[in-house]
Amino acid sequence: DSTVRFFDSTRVTDGQTFTYAWNFGDPNPSPTRPNTSTAQNPSHIYIGFQVNDVQLIVTTNNGCRDTVVRQYQVQGFSSPIT
Repeated sequence: DSTVRFFDSTRVTDGQTFTYAWNFGDPNPSPTRPNTSTAQNPSHIYIGFQVNDVQLIVTTNNGCRDTVVRQYQVQGFSSPIT
């Protein structure tokens, strides 16, 4: 198993608040390891070696939205991704 920590680096200068929608791209989620999170800086446990497209959608309180997708290769040990 590999616990991966994800970090949001969204920045704006006008003090807006954000909502977060993470999709970890895990083809094997379970009730104890859901494939999504609304936390700003979540963690996810992957099982085995795999390559995943991790998606983050950030929405401001004014309704502006941006999406970023990063490919992440799970190598079987704990590591951070930013």
